[in-house]
Amino acid sequence: MKDTVMKKFASIILLACLLILPGAEQKKTAAVLAVGFGPFGGRPANGSWSAANSLKEKVAATLEVPVVWGKPGEMLAAQWEQSRPEIVLCFGEGYPGFFAVEAVARNERKPIKDVNGNLPPADKIEPDGAEIPASAPVLAVAKAMTERGFPTHVSTDAGGYLCNEMLYAAERLKAKHPEIKLVLFVHVPPPGQAAFLPGRAVKSDDELLAAYADNLLAVCRKIVEER
Repeated sequence: MKDTVMKKFASIILLACLLILPGAEQKKTAAVLAVGFGPFGGRPANGSWSAANSLKEKVAATLEVPVVWGKPGEMLAAQWEQSRPEIVLCFGEGYPGFFAVEAVARNERKPIKDVNGNLPPADKIEPDGAEIPASAPVLAVAKAMTERGFPTHVSTDAGGYLCNEMLYAAERLKAKHPEIKLVLFVHVPPPGQAAFLPGRAVKSDDELLAAYADNLLAVCRKIVEER
């Protein structure tokens, strides 16, 4: 009996020693900020926020940005100070049917009114800023999401409205803070509109957007872990 107890005790001690050896601890999960937009166009909700907010239990912070000129950069900078994310995952509403990863942020604003009825204060986001290629491996992201059952293509035109401004602001934030390991902007189909899945079209709704967001989060975390 005494020998059995001693053997069990020795096993526990050995296990404890193994757990504290270098490399035995689990990798720390990267902190994520999920960002979406508030309602616009007279609609009560925005699918981008449905997607981002569905991740609230799985990420460090979520952020709903009003569709107002200048707000993306202002609110991303403020949220960075609060949550210090390593991944900034941004969602916007795109065209019916398609999921898209944006590959370019242009330093431009089209003369479109925001939800407050205001035109952009300037035709550029920054007076002397240049076009910014997306820092994320957009082709790899699109391929991974397509393999997960969500056909996703790479877009080179995020538009000249607030989605483009969000990507531009997020990339500028990453350039300023090297701690940010990944910035990504994706467009999702608007709620109630078609969404193309393998071999069929379905209606985009909160459930579908949450599933897409959850898979995208997994893809982004894997990319960061493998770097």
